[in-house]
Amino acid sequence: MNIGILGAGNVGGSLGKGLAEVGHNVLFGVRDPEAGKVRALLAEIGGEAQAASVEEAARFGEVVIITIPFQAAEKVLPGLAEALRGKTIIDTTNAINWDNGPVPALETSAAGRFAALLPGSHIVKAFNTIGAEHMSQPDFRGEAAGMFICGENAEAKESVRHLTTGLGFEVYDAGPLRNARLLEHLAALWIHIATVGGLGRDIAFKLLHK
Repeated sequence: MNIGILGAGNVGGSLGKGLAEVGHNVLFGVRDPEAGKVRALLAEIGGEAQAASVEEAARFGEVVIITIPFQAAEKVLPGLAEALRGKTIIDTTNAINWDNGPVPALETSAAGRFAALLPGSHIVKAFNTIGAEHMSQPDFRGEAAGMFICGENAEAKESVRHLTTGLGFEVYDAGPLRNARLLEHLAALWIHIATVGGLGRDIAFKLLHK
């Protein structure tokens, strides 16, 4: 599958590496495709990934993943609405402030904002409740980390479930896109436990079955 990734930072780089390793074609959309950090990332991944402009990545991807920060995405996405029309868009972002710990910055959700900016696209929330370094290797002592997804379009959610299980996650359908707010609060909880709580970043959520 052709995957466009908006951003090549910690989240985008980790997801791009993992998706390329399992056989997907990855194109990172970045401000400067020739930047040293971008070239280093491509060299690390190998021949299965390339970099171009944000608009080119938006047009390239059958699925497009938003990994740039929420505030930056709010500014960029309106200009990509036509390129993203009809596509499955994965929102990995969290709108978080800091007040002696992480605090959700929105009464709704980042995914809800993006859905309003991209009315012709299918937004699915995913990859926002775990550290970036675990997105391409979600194995925790032989246990697959859990990943929650939510969205309105069943076909789009199935595409995201396929990509997510392909990376090694156990996937949980968290319902409609309105529940993205709950997942972003869950992300704030993960950040709190990892930082203020002192457990560090090598932690993940998982549902237990009895």
